[in-house]
Amino acid sequence: MPEEKPKEVKLTVGQLLEMHRQLESNLQLLRAQEAELQNSLIEIAATIDAIKELKEAKKAVLATIGSGCYINVSADVKEVTMHIGQNIFLKKKPNEAIKILENRQKQISKNIEKLRKEIARISNELNSIRKIVADVSRKQAGKDVQSA
Repeated sequence: MPEEKPKEVKLTVGQLLEMHRQLESNLQLLRAQEAELQNSLIEIAATIDAIKELKEAKKAVLATIGSGCYINVSADVKEVTMHIGQNIFLKKKPNEAIKILENRQKQISKNIEKLRKEIARISNELNSIRKIVADVSRKQAGKDVQSA
């Protein structure tokens, strides 16, 4: 099968700059999504740690009730109530809740990896556009000097 040559596309500098602006915008959105997912990973890890600690606690623990106030609570954790979306809650044993949270962590980590690949791809495109615009600008500056 014959190898296909890439199609040549001619763009103006203005079109390249518009592509650059759009890619920059996409890149910012992807980075924001990545930050949100990283925060979710941190929150899930803290939740898993809390479940484990409360499960093993033998005495009362302090629980925050807001505004810098705490109360002593008995820590007999036999079940964890988990919000799964749309006001639906499930009651799970602590170990089951931990497994569910660990699965969420894995899925989020996969999503972060996909985002990072997309971020790298867009970054490479942006670098290519910058190089092309710089080359065109140098050539244009050279023509202006020769014309004078």
